[in-house]
Amino acid sequence: VLQREYARVISLSLTLAEGFERVARVLLEPPLNLVTPRDYRKWVPAVIGWISKGVAMNIAWRIQRILTASTSAIAGGAMFARSIMSMLNKRGILVFGDVRGNPESTTIAEDMIGFSVGSLGFYTQIECQYKKNFSFEVPFPWNLVTWPFDLAERWIQWYITKY
Repeated sequence: VLQREYARVISLSLTLAEGFERVARVLLEPPLNLVTPRDYRKWVPAVIGWISKGVAMNIAWRIQRILTASTSAIAGGAMFARSIMSMLNKRGILVFGDVRGNPESTTIAEDMIGFSVGSLGFYTQIECQYKKNFSFEVPFPWNLVTWPFDLAERWIQWYITKY
């Protein structure tokens, strides 16, 4: 599942890298050829390609993190709303006349609560990460506890990108 999930990231990064490489070859190859010794000029296009792929992979992972943040915020908002509505229903409190024939269906109140909480969660994540250059790192006191998860995430990214 993870390999299929992140295959999109790799596909996006290769697409971005192709565009970056075309532009970089036009802009950077002539000046680099001027300052590179004749024996090493054959490596200039390869180095431009590697750097383009590295930059594109970094951007693609950042885009994926934002997409994952939005997905988890919406899912978290929906779970929160379902739990709140369930707790209120058990106490006999009806919100907007909440009467469900099917427990799997959602009500307008549940959708409004879920969307509001999910939007607030997504906004908070993005606002916090904007200040950190979208690195999605855990802040200081908590990173002492979550460092194994950060290490595992980096390993998964490397492993999936490698193959």
